[in-house]
Amino acid sequence: MSSVLEIFLGTHLREMTQGLLEAIRHAKEDECAPCTIPETECPPRCVDTIRWVFGRGATPEASVVVRNTGKQARTFSFKTTPLAGAGTGTAAITVSPASANLAPGDQTVVKLRLQNSDQLTACQDYRAEFLFSATWERCVKILCSVVKDSTDSCTVSQSGETTGYRKGVKTVANFGKPRVKPSIDWKIERGVEPTASLTIRNEGTETRSFAIASTPWVGPGGAAASLNASPPTVDLASGQTAVVELKMLGSAALSPGQEYRCEVVVDGFEESRIDARCMIKTDPTDHADAEQGEFPTRIRAHQWYEHFQCTEDCVVPRERA
Repeated sequence: MSSVLEIFLGTHLREMTQGLLEAIRHAKEDECAPCTIPETECPPRCVDTIRWVFGRGATPEASVVVRNTGKQARTFSFKTTPLAGAGTGTAAITVSPASANLAPGDQTVVKLRLQNSDQLTACQDYRAEFLFSATWERCVKILCSVVKDSTDSCTVSQSGETTGYRKGVKTVANFGKPRVKPSIDWKIERGVEPTASLTIRNEGTETRSFAIASTPWVGPGGAAASLNASPPTVDLASGQTAVVELKMLGSAALSPGQEYRCEVVVDGFEESRIDARCMIKTDPTDHADAEQGEFPTRIRAHQWYEHFQCTEDCVVPRERA
């Protein structure tokens, strides 16, 4: 009987001891929790990203709102790095204004504009940085994606045969054998110069001169643009074919979101007319926010052992560099 009692008391005592030790451990953890040395990280150098997707010749724009979150007035300076990528030529990003004096809590809007994008390469990506600094230098990333050039093609065949032939209709060929693509269709941003290849085939029995011209563009402000043919005239012997390049010029003066139409006129044995359509897409724009205040520092735990902390600069201040 006594042995059973001893076993019971021993087991009960061990359980009580383990519970007491566990309670003491939790109490020590709770007591030491406020003693943990707080640590802070440095703010990121890049605060936002601007993304442009456009065709060569377009003029992308962006606005960056820069805010002074510091406790004193400061002079902010603004600039961009050169574009990085395959074959930038004279393409560059302009900044306006180049600097601004901002009181605490004040902000200013900086305009970015990509010039000479026709110097870039289609289907390539480019990158740059917008840099702003007062107490230290921060940046906004700029990512550019240049889409493929806007092109199209169509074919005109003329033979001079009058049997079953209708002059002035869009499909200029013998009945039952349409040989003209009904239209040229472009979708571009303002400033882009789209092209199309026009193939002219002489299916007649004699040599003929073919003249290529176009009617004015119809649409808001369409008179500012033109459609040029190069060469404007071709002489073709029987069975010969020539390719004429059509290029739209002056699209920078057109209105975003509008559609423009004209006709390409090929005058040889007969007069062939092809519809040309151009949709002007919205301008490539973007927006970013940036702010800067006091010079940043970070706090980190230091020996012995993490019972102390130290403060250190995140970067070298501009005025000390």
